[in-house]
Amino acid sequence: MTSEELTKHVQEVFTRELDALKNKDLQQQVVRTWVRAMEISGATDLPRELPKPGIGLEHVLAVVQIAMAIADAEAQAHRMTIDRDVVIAGALLHDVGKLLERAPADRHPLAGKLIRHPFSGLQLALEQGVPSEVLHIIAYHSAEGHRVPRTLECYIVYEADMLSVDALDRRELGISRGEQIPYIYVPGLRKKGKNS
Repeated sequence: MTSEELTKHVQEVFTRELDALKNKDLQQQVVRTWVRAMEISGATDLPRELPKPGIGLEHVLAVVQIAMAIADAEAQAHRMTIDRDVVIAGALLHDVGKLLERAPADRHPLAGKLIRHPFSGLQLALEQGVPSEVLHIIAYHSAEGHRVPRTLECYIVYEADMLSVDALDRRELGISRGEQIPYIYVPGLRKKGKNS
């Protein structure tokens, strides 16, 4: 596919989410980032080539919707200013690096080996001129951000990501994210029982 065809595809897949962005420059940066990821990975169809469960197109769209709802609720409930465009763009791009992480080895030399998707996504977005507030979300929306002070917008996308992943785990696997992690008993830390 040509760059123009990939651009049209990305715009069609994310029509509603892109329309929610007030900043049209940021809208184009988001589109160009996805197009570049598709060019490098060889992907031509996002609904088919973003794997499921948990990391597919359904997940990205859910994260955008959940993050927008959280941002709107927080802004209203606490009368605070939240940069909605940063939240939307960060949610749209949080897993863009998955295309490189999952790319065939002949398409990208580091595919799935040494660099996780937050950092390959960061590089893709940086090359397209995406603002640092959104780059922060891409880099720190996952485990990599656990020891980093997150902006409020980043924390919103992180929580939206975790909620979506947990919902998909419950649907696809029949168990929550927490139930996948084995329980470890440490005496004195927490007692296991009916009240725990």
